[in-house]
Amino acid sequence: MSPTRLPSDRHGALRLLAACLVIAGVWFVLLPELGRMRAVREHIERNVRNGIDPSAKFYTELPGMPLILERVDSAHRRDGAAFWTLPQKRGAGQP
Repeated sequence: MSPTRLPSDRHGALRLLAACLVIAGVWFVLLPELGRMRAVREHIERNVRNGIDPSAKFYTELPGMPLILERVDSAHRRDGAAFWTLPQKRGAGQP
C-alpha cells in the first residue's frame, strides 16, 4: 500500500462521511438561508394563501386543485389545439 492511499474500506467510510456532511450542510444551512430570502418567502406565503400543501403526495390532494382542474378543462374545451396530447395506447388486437 502506498503512503498516499487509504485502505479501500476507510476511504469509502470517509467518502460516506463527506457526503453526509454535504447533505447536512445543504439541509441545515443552505435551505434555511434560502427560506429567508424575500423572493422565496413570498413564494411560500403565496402557496400558503392558495392552500397549497407542500407535504401533499399528489396534486389532487390540494384543496385548490378542483378549481385549477376546472380552469384547465375550460381552456381545453375553448381551444383544444393549444394542448398537446400523447398518443393513445392501442389494445392487444388493434393495429
